[in-house]
Amino acid sequence: MVRAETLRLRNMDFVLACRTMGMSDTRIIFRQILPNCVALIVVASSVLVATAIIIEASLFFLGLGDPNATSWGTMIGAARPSLRTAWYMTLVPSAAVIATVLALNLIGDALNDALNPTRKER
Repeated sequence: MVRAETLRLRNMDFVLACRTMGMSDTRIIFRQILPNCVALIVVASSVLVATAIIIEASLFFLGLGDPNATSWGTMIGAARPSLRTAWYMTLVPSAAVIATVLALNLIGDALNDALNPTRKER
């Protein structure tokens, strides 16, 4: 994704203006292109981390993880037999997974709003 964004930005007018002014390629990359790619990197990272948390919890819930490791998925899976009598044992780790993934998505969205100069105000 970063490569595609860099290739798109390479042909933008401000990069051509920098070349015309005689800036070196290294300076153009670090002063113009990378700052414009930061929003994409931050948003993609937050989405990938949230997805990794969900996948890890799902695999441990199914019993495909290390049985000696503690995970939210392991906690939910271990509390499954006592769901009718002790429902809170599944609620707490499930709420932790939901809160963490939601927080990562909201942080990524807020950073995108703060770092993306081309996005218009709503």
